[in-house]
Amino acid sequence: MDKEEAKYLLQSYRPSGRDAEDPHFAEALSLARIDPELQSWFFRQQEGSKALSEKFQEIPVPKDLKARILMGKLEHQVQHRWAFKHTLAIAVAVLLLLTPIAFYLNRFEPAGPKTYAALKLDMGNYLSRFFVLEMQSEDPDEIREYLKSKHGFANFKIPAALAKHPGIGCQMIDWHDQEVALICFDIEQEVVHLFILGPMDAEDAPTSVIPKFEQVDRWATFTWSEAERSYFVSTLGDRSYLKRVMDMESYGSF
Repeated sequence: MDKEEAKYLLQSYRPSGRDAEDPHFAEALSLARIDPELQSWFFRQQEGSKALSEKFQEIPVPKDLKARILMGKLEHQVQHRWAFKHTLAIAVAVLLLLTPIAFYLNRFEPAGPKTYAALKLDMGNYLSRFFVLEMQSEDPDEIREYLKSKHGFANFKIPAALAKHPGIGCQMIDWHDQEVALICFDIEQEVVHLFILGPMDAEDAPTSVIPKFEQVDRWATFTWSEAERSYFVSTLGDRSYLKRVMDMESYGSF
């Protein structure tokens, strides 16, 4: 599926989120997650659709509207005033909805306890839905600087095996009052996700610099710990793909 085909499908995606589980939209949504231009277009499309829907619901329908339409007595002047008034209202509504919609798409409530196993499950659920990256860039150094300046999130490493590929962007996630940084990479037309967080008081938290593989539902993951930061990489690919992407044969180049 190319970008234009995805746009054609996503034009009919309802802003209520009721189509999130519809397989008809799955491929187009997946493409929107990794294509910044398509993601930005889809975000604006959803904003406009939601604003239009809400404003149309506020418009009172005259009791005799059907009769007046059938009789052809709707005057051009009335139509012009109505169109101008409501077009202006819709434009204002779209501007007001910019921040709330971004917040709605990115809001997240942990489903499990504060364990590393639950963290992986929760992050898998987060990735399975549509969300908006708060910052988009192909440059890992720009992403690192953004996390430092915007969120004070620093003193972490991006594995060299990932940093040599173009980034997509980043997002900060609040999980049980724990800051979790998400950095996305575009690798061989697949999205690889790097999660980074600080010390975690959990028995199953990683303690070794040697990555540990685990299959979590549909997600292949590698987890490790280094310099008071814990990391895990997650992708929908299998173990062999993730091992190749992470260049595990030369681990130590992180």
